Amino acid sequence: MWQRIGHFVTTPWWGTVWAVDRLLHVWAKSTNPKHAVAAYVFLNAGVTACAYYAFGSTNDVLTISGYVATLSGLLVGLGELYRARTLAVHLERVVLREIDRQRGRHYRFCLERAKMLHGVAQTTVAGKLWTVAVIRAGDLAEELVRIHAISPAADDRWRRAAQALRRFIRVFEGGRTGTRREYDVLEWTTLMVAVQGHLEDELAPFQYGGGEGHDPE
Repeated sequence: MWQRIGHFVTTPWWGTVWAVDRLLHVWAKSTNPKHAVAAYVFLNAGVTACAYYAFGSTNDVLTISGYVATLSGLLVGLGELYRARTLAVHLERVVLREIDRQRGRHYRFCLERAKMLHGVAQTTVAGKLWTVAVIRAGDLAEELVRIHAISPAADDRWRRAAQALRRFIRVFEGGRTGTRREYDVLEWTTLMVAVQGHLEDELAPFQYGGGEGHDPE
């Protein structure tokens, strides 16, 4: 029996709460505060004029217009209070969405720059342009570290690739352009293929899904 009574009491209560929330949401979304104040003044002026025309008694006019002014003022005040309290939440959501969007764009920029540097590093090593290769491999290592800072991979791939690149940089340093340099070609090729594959995997959501809001996490 008590469950039925509780259900009978709580169902209208939550229904009323939901209806008030919807009305206030529409109010906050579709009304301008200056329009609300103008409507309040116009309504109360109209009620006062109608009451004076209908009753003619000053006491009756004051009673009716005072009641309507109090009730309508309360409703306007509640609506504006709701707007003020929900505005902060709305702004927070907008700011967070924009932060995510900008973070995704920055992450994409770093991936694309790393992919470009990857190609340049491969080309300069293949062409035995050791001085340029050292610079570009260093730039690629720094970009991979930046990618790791934005979105660390579970297997630590970016940081480990940057460390491997720095080992090759030490080998390439001091080489004369056009001369052969002793280094582990297989290890270098394996590293470049792995880095290229990881970069393409991370860029895929941006290329095929629009991905500007892609979360690097």
